[in-house]
Amino acid sequence: MKSLFYQHLFELLFALVFAVAVGLILDLLNPDSASRRALRYLKNKWSETSEKRLLERIDYLQAYREELMRGRDVYLICFQTLFVILMLFGGVAGLEIARHSGQSYPRFVVGPLTFDELSLILLILMIIVALRGLSLSTIRPMCKRAEQLATIDKEISDLKTKAKKAD
Repeated sequence: MKSLFYQHLFELLFALVFAVAVGLILDLLNPDSASRRALRYLKNKWSETSEKRLLERIDYLQAYREELMRGRDVYLICFQTLFVILMLFGGVAGLEIARHSGQSYPRFVVGPLTFDELSLILLILMIIVALRGLSLSTIRPMCKRAEQLATIDKEISDLKTKAKKAD
C-alpha cells in the first residue's frame, strides 16, 4: 500500500508550483520587490555588453525618469481606490435593497444604521480599501519616487561614463 504522500504527489507538486507562481506574481506587483531588482540588475548587465545596447539603456532610463516625474501613478492609484470604494458601496446598497423584504432577521447596529452580515463585511472591506488608498496616495510614494529618481540618475551617470570609456 502506498503512503499518503505518494498517492497525492501530483496534487502536492501542482500546489507547490501554483504557490511559487502566485508568490512570484505578487512579488512582481510590488515596485520595489527583490525579483524586480534582480530582473533590473540582469537587464543592466546584459545592456552593458555592447555600446548600442548601452545607449538604448540610457535612453530607456531617461524616458523612465521622465515618466516617474509626471506622477501619473499616484492619480491612477487614487482613481482605482475610488472605483473600488464605489463598487463596494454599490454592493452594500444593492444588498440592503435586495434583502429588505420586511422580514425580521438579525442585523448589526452601526451608529444609526443597521446592516446584515454580508453588507457589514462589504462595508468593512470598503473602509479598509479607503484607508489603504489613503496610505498609498500620501507622502510615502513621493519619498519613494525621490529615492527612485536618485537611483536612476546615478545609474544614468554610471552608464554614460561606461559609454565614454567604450569610445
